[in-house]
Amino acid sequence: MLDSIGQMLREARERAGLSQEEAAAEAVGINRVLLNYYEAGRRQVPLTVVAALARLYGTSVESLLVGEAMVGGAIDVSGMLFRAAPRDLGDRAQAGL
Repeated sequence: MLDSIGQMLREARERAGLSQEEAAAEAVGINRVLLNYYEAGRRQVPLTVVAALARLYGTSVESLLVGEAMVGGAIDVSGMLFRAAPRDLGDRAQAGL
C-alpha cells in the first residue's frame, strides 16, 4: 500500500512539473530525502504531508490515496502556487501570486 501511495505522490509531483527539492523544501517544509522515502514507499506519509502535497499538486487527498486520475488535463501553475502559499501570507503577497 505504501508503494501505491508513493507512486501516486511521485506521479502527481511530476505532472505538476516540480522536482523533489521544490516540492519538499520550498512548499511542504520537509527535506528532499524524506519525500524520496515517501515516494519510494519506504516510509508512511503523515496525513498532514499528504494534504500539503495534494494542495501543492492541485489535486485532492483522495486522489493521492485512492489513485484516481486528476480531473482535467492542464496544470494550473498559478493555482498551485496560491494553494501552496502559507496561510498567513499577506493580502498583497497573495494578490501577487
